[in-house]
Amino acid sequence: AKGRTVFTKSGTHRAESKPSGDAFSALGRFVVRAPWVMVGAWVALLIVLSVFCTPLAKVVQSQQVQPLPPAAMAATNQMAKEFGESAQNIMVVVLTDKDKKDLGPADEATYRTVAATLRGDTDQVASVQDYLTTPPLRQLMVSKDNQAAYMAVILKAPAGSPESSAAYKQITETVKHTTEGTGLSADVTGQAAMMGDLSNIGEHDMHMIELATMIL
Repeated sequence: AKGRTVFTKSGTHRAESKPSGDAFSALGRFVVRAPWVMVGAWVALLIVLSVFCTPLAKVVQSQQVQPLPPAAMAATNQMAKEFGESAQNIMVVVLTDKDKKDLGPADEATYRTVAATLRGDTDQVASVQDYLTTPPLRQLMVSKDNQAAYMAVILKAPAGSPESSAAYKQITETVKHTTEGTGLSADVTGQAAMMGDLSNIGEHDMHMIELATMIL
């Protein structure tokens, strides 16, 4: 606080304190006297921001994931354009015998059911390539030890897009549900799965950032 010098009749002088009138001092006194009012104000502000502002996680989720710069994909995009095709977004479904035994008729029936189920998802799946509908692919899609087989699922959504991430989650759940109670375990891999995992990791990190921001 600033002060001023006051002279008395006796000739002595003393320093008279001048109360500080700045905003921070007033705010500090108010917080000390009514702390719960400030807590309530911050909570109200948080609610208002959560209602009228887009959450950071949704902003990140709506962005397309690009692990490579556009220039690195120029050749691939040009080839697809010249041949009248679109860049394919492929997810690979791998079915493996849980007991590490040779695939039998029951496993083949499960494989057929998974392929048919995914092929029926016309909203998200463009096509399914499997060795049952295309027998020449058997030597490529069945492991040499005959304990695992895979199929290629081509998605309609572009790679790295929010729609592709949603399709990745849905197809993974479908495959897991279809193979539940059978002798096969199901896993997914490929470009779409990698992009989906990157998107999920980013979304999880954004939730952690939002939580840390609210705590602080």
